[in-house]
Amino acid sequence: MTSEYAPFVFTKKTVAMQRLSDAVRTGYAHYVCGTIPLEKAAAFCEKQAERYRLSWSPVKTRAERKAGKAVYRLILLQEESAPDEIHWWLLRTEGAMSPEAGREKWRDGLRDKITIGAYELVRHTKAGADHPVWTWRMEKAREQALRDTLVLLIRQKRDAQLEQLIESVWRAPGFSGIRDQVKKLAKLLHQEWKRSRGQDEAMPAIPERIGYLRRLPSLGRRLEELLAGKPRERAVRKAKVVTQKRRVSTQGGGLVRSVFTVEVGKSAAPSVTESPAEAQKSGQSPS
Repeated sequence: MTSEYAPFVFTKKTVAMQRLSDAVRTGYAHYVCGTIPLEKAAAFCEKQAERYRLSWSPVKTRAERKAGKAVYRLILLQEESAPDEIHWWLLRTEGAMSPEAGREKWRDGLRDKITIGAYELVRHTKAGADHPVWTWRMEKAREQALRDTLVLLIRQKRDAQLEQLIESVWRAPGFSGIRDQVKKLAKLLHQEWKRSRGQDEAMPAIPERIGYLRRLPSLGRRLEELLAGKPRERAVRKAKVVTQKRRVSTQGGGLVRSVFTVEVGKSAAPSVTESPAEAQKSGQSPS
């Protein structure tokens, strides 16, 4: 791997989904994609970097795009369920292409949607909005399969499996398109339960809120670190120190001031400062 280009591999699917939507939204709407074994990823990335100038600085890339030429971006993902594979998406903007790029079988993200698992990236206009936005949603086949399964579990009174399905669906990434689908599933659940099971049977608990997806940090590692087998780095949060004071009555009627200093995630025994009366009994001068 050249020193100029150090590929970054996302290790969280939701982060990769967010970065893909960012790229398409800013004009990288044409793409090719695939999966390669981890051991071949370095050679693959170096080849793409040479072909598509992936090591160029943002300033140089903007200048190239302003001059009417296509520019490119490579997004990589390693999923925990398949650590020996790398999923890749090579995206480009509109503009004049090199002969190498002209030989690629580019897809248009508007007509041939980018997918990750059972999710697809779509352009959608929200109710009351003036302009469409890019968002992720479940593929229609997946959504219909969930609807059919939900109805079947309710009618067959397989409530334990229904609870598992509810938990799984409500953990889906909180993109607006997926949120809309989950709301529709919740509505179907209420309607079908009332129709099939009536009011006498208690319906499984449904989470009150559907999580929103905020801007996520770029979780992942450099490709060279993955190939070297280095352990995954974890974000270390600075311990939060919380100090609490309270007065505690003793059996002798005196008051003891207890000061608790605790680091979040750890437990600590309280340090006890004696009251003036207790200090005199123990022969110490009061503080």
